[in-house]
Amino acid sequence: MRKRIFYLDVVRSIALTMVIAIHYNLNMTIHNLDTAARIPFITQLNGHGAIVQSLFVILSGAALMLVYGKREKSIHLGEYAKKRILSIYPLFWVTYIILFVFMTVYKGHTPFRGIHTWRYIYTVTAFDGWLLPIQQTPYMIGEWFLGFIIILYCLFPLLLAIYRRSPAGMMIFAFLVACIPALYEPARLGMSLYTSPMARLFEFAFGMLFIMHYEDGVSAKQGVVAAVLLALLYNVPNGPWNFPLNVVMGILWFSVISWVSRYLEKSAVIRNFFFWTSLYSYGAFLFHHYFLQFYLPRYGIAPQTLGGFFLYGMVLIIAIYGVGYLLTKLTGVLVKQILHMKPSRSRERLAEEG
Repeated sequence: MRKRIFYLDVVRSIALTMVIAIHYNLNMTIHNLDTAARIPFITQLNGHGAIVQSLFVILSGAALMLVYGKREKSIHLGEYAKKRILSIYPLFWVTYIILFVFMTVYKGHTPFRGIHTWRYIYTVTAFDGWLLPIQQTPYMIGEWFLGFIIILYCLFPLLLAIYRRSPAGMMIFAFLVACIPALYEPARLGMSLYTSPMARLFEFAFGMLFIMHYEDGVSAKQGVVAAVLLALLYNVPNGPWNFPLNVVMGILWFSVISWVSRYLEKSAVIRNFFFWTSLYSYGAFLFHHYFLQFYLPRYGIAPQTLGGFFLYGMVLIIAIYGVGYLLTKLTGVLVKQILHMKPSRSRERLAEEG
């Protein structure tokens, strides 16, 4: 039986909770509901770009490598594709359909009436969010990340093949590929460097390398060094180096969490907490952004104290995870009934993050 790596659960839970907190803070500000105070520290904690993005990308590579890295046989592409499809699409489709029906009832008509029907192929394949900057799509959930991570999943077998010949060769290859969009400027196509799978390939490859050499996390000495470097990098001013700085900070955060998790794991309560939040994080991820954008401008309250602001955010985060749990369970039942399969945990969340 494959060993469960606790710090991967911790990274997944922390990263997703930070994503929700960032979007909560952003939407409260946009809709003038943050009357208690502006809360800049959440954005500052996220670094000069998007540290949580980096954590998810590294996590994705690590989680896949945990499954396939130590197998002697070459990866079976058909089985690999099947597992990725089952881990991503059923929950995505179920969540999208539920929200689509809800918005149809709420508005009295179907959403996206001006969009050609053929464009729903972008949604069926979960690329609607990723392509939104350059294509009109019926996007509702999943943001840009799903299409982005699917592309990285497709590149994983290639990276794995290179790794088995030379781990250093894999990292050099990933670095060179990551340099291409930095020079080409995806912005010319309306895309962001941060959402370019090529630009983030080095982080993905790092996650693969990390899990093979630090399955139990970094040592205390390495963790302390990473934490000190991280603290220093938070003082670096904004500049054209923001993107590579974000990559380095994501790597350092991942290393620090792998170290600290060794001590957290000693508590059964903490272990179970992170296991649960990790298990249902994908459902929460799919639901959270649309919920915050819909709920806060219509029914949101404006806390009058800083404590109230945080308490309100915590209540919404708990509610979002609760809905993520229900969506995951519902999808599991449907998968079992339609495909006559027993839903595995790998289908209850994205393999990476999920």
